[in-house]
Amino acid sequence: MEEVHRKELIAAVQLQISKVTEFCVAGDVSSEIKVHEIRKAFKRLNALLKLFPAELQPEVDKFRKPMRIIARRLTLGRESTVNLQLFDRLLIETGGLNEAANARLRDRLVQTNEESLDELVVKEKVLDDILQLMTYGRDMLMPVLVAENYQVRIFDEIRETFSKGKDWYRFIAESYDAELYHNLRKLMKTLWYQSEIEAPGQTEVPGTVLEKLHGITDQLGDDHDWYIFIKEISREIYDLSVDDIRQCKKLVRQIQDKNLAELNPNLSDFFSTSEQRYIGLLREL
Repeated sequence: MEEVHRKELIAAVQLQISKVTEFCVAGDVSSEIKVHEIRKAFKRLNALLKLFPAELQPEVDKFRKPMRIIARRLTLGRESTVNLQLFDRLLIETGGLNEAANARLRDRLVQTNEESLDELVVKEKVLDDILQLMTYGRDMLMPVLVAENYQVRIFDEIRETFSKGKDWYRFIAESYDAELYHNLRKLMKTLWYQSEIEAPGQTEVPGTVLEKLHGITDQLGDDHDWYIFIKEISREIYDLSVDDIRQCKKLVRQIQDKNLAELNPNLSDFFSTSEQRYIGLLREL
């Protein structure tokens, strides 16, 4: 089984490197989509690379550490897109502010999004840096991962990630804090990506443990996105009045509270199981 996991893990890493490369050079894909898809691939790569044994981590880190630096650069571009999407959602669900304030804020969010992506892709030429890193991954890292003699103890790593997530959940369960919930989301995203090595293709199957895990990460992501949205529109560049900002916070809080009312029972149910039972559920898929 460990040898099977080794082959699957190598193939999964290779697939993500190829995927990122394809998005970088694609001529018919918008900058917005490229940034989004590359960030997703980076998160998956980061989780997968943690599964390689300690003796390989020095080589892995030569690829992983620069990737994490680039990922942080991509975050601002992605957040500006999400903020615009969230405002449109706010208008649909609550009506937002008054008509003039809504129009003014949306125009500024569009402008911020365009400027952010232009700064990242055109001026910083981040795609060139990503291509260079993916070339290193393909030509330097992959041969090491293929040639070296080692075992991948994936269930040990999954148990550890699950345990960290459970400990973090216990820590934050007493009260709400957006940043702490975001830290939990990152752990659960890692758990999801790692678990897919054992049970590929099960995320969208209703009722599976991976489908439940995926749903929770989406809910945690929703909470964090609203938190970032409020921080962003509170900046002076959006020229909102104190009353407008206060009203936005009130409307967003209503949406977040509804999300949390579903999220918290889901978290409690998910972490009511043991690490060993979670592994058993994966094996059953």
